[in-house]
Amino acid sequence: MFLLWVIQISVMMSYFSQVLQHTKKGQESVIAEIHEFYSKVVLHLTESQKNLTVEIQQLKTEMFKPSCPSTWKQIQSKCYYISTTSLTWEEAKEDCIARQGQLLVLRDQTESNALRVYLSPQPFWISLKRKINTWIWLDGTIPSFTSWAPYEPNNARGIEDCVELKEGLWNDVACTKKNPYVCKSIWFY
Repeated sequence: MFLLWVIQISVMMSYFSQVLQHTKKGQESVIAEIHEFYSKVVLHLTESQKNLTVEIQQLKTEMFKPSCPSTWKQIQSKCYYISTTSLTWEEAKEDCIARQGQLLVLRDQTESNALRVYLSPQPFWISLKRKINTWIWLDGTIPSFTSWAPYEPNNARGIEDCVELKEGLWNDVACTKKNPYVCKSIWFY
């Protein structure tokens, strides 16, 4: 479209140039017409540029927008699977892997708050686990924030090495307990 306008401008300029060469009278009116035509072209090109900028931004947004599998939820820019079945922590971890995800690693309080809206009041497994008295996410990282419930972690009976998320708060429990769980996609974010 831009190329078409350039060609049209060239043709019009050539035409006006010829008119000027053949006419001594009315040169001022021809110049005024050329100026008016030029102003309209500049205005049209400016509007076209604005429209193209908007279209490019929309295309960029669509290109980089994650496409979650149908059974997953897109929350902010990430994909999550929220289970409706209860499994042990280890079974939940394996099920997330089978779904091409990982048991939920919470990176910050913002992510936790965004997820909370979609989770029922019951507890859900997250990937935080105790290893030699240190809490470590399944991906090997140490939590950058914590959201422990009051008086937690307490390692009751000395067997609470896994963590459940309930209403935004963490609680250490036995890994053999059966809970629903949250997977986070490793492919779609």
